[in-house]
Amino acid sequence: MNSLKTYQLFSEVYDSIMEHIDFSQWANFILKACEKEKPLSILDLGCGTGSLLSKMISIPRRVGIDQSQEMLKIAKKLHPGIDFRKGNLQDFKVEGQFDLVICTHDTLNYLLSEFDLEDHLKSVNRALKQDGIYIFDLSSEYNLTKNFDNQTIHHEEGDLSLIWENHYDRKTKEITSRLSFKKETESGSEFFTEVHVQKYYSNLQMEALLKKTGFDLLKIGNDYKKWTATPNCSLINFLARKKTSV
Repeated sequence: MNSLKTYQLFSEVYDSIMEHIDFSQWANFILKACEKEKPLSILDLGCGTGSLLSKMISIPRRVGIDQSQEMLKIAKKLHPGIDFRKGNLQDFKVEGQFDLVICTHDTLNYLLSEFDLEDHLKSVNRALKQDGIYIFDLSSEYNLTKNFDNQTIHHEEGDLSLIWENHYDRKTKEITSRLSFKKETESGSEFFTEVHVQKYYSNLQMEALLKKTGFDLLKIGNDYKKWTATPNCSLINFLARKKTSV
């Protein structure tokens, strides 16, 4: 069994597993939140294969950053008109500043400490223009316990099959996902694993960190549907404005 980096082999089936997501709805929800100050530039952190960024066609400058070279390879092939770059969430580098930064689909849950989150928010602050908007989401604890804890997901696509097992630790607030792949080749079956670890953060934790890193938290919403905080949503949406530079 060969161990892989996260989103190395998962990138090959990611889009088909996520095909139930209406990225057009997500894009409309985000852009409507910014309609008073229409953004001319957007930075998508953890952009994956570029599905959401590709829906932001009204924004002239679109840049996506992701840590997975495999995900970026797919993104560049599918959306050649968008600027995709390799980088991480904590200390990414990009030229100029942006009107809007986004980070979606529980990407921030991969940061496993408040120190990492603080570094991330400082980098976002530096990437935003004054009064720029940061819209992001975090997986809710309801989602982690209801939809993933002790759940096993099976998926097959072409020569690749996946078994996705999940366990949520209520003490550490971390979920560990073990992805076991079987890939059929001319020489036989090959087996690989990816281990993904994510952490839940409360709204109060995020509000304190945003304030500490120069942001005003303006709204909390749910599942890219309404700017209303609800306890039983899957993704908690946050809308923050850069108040001061750090």
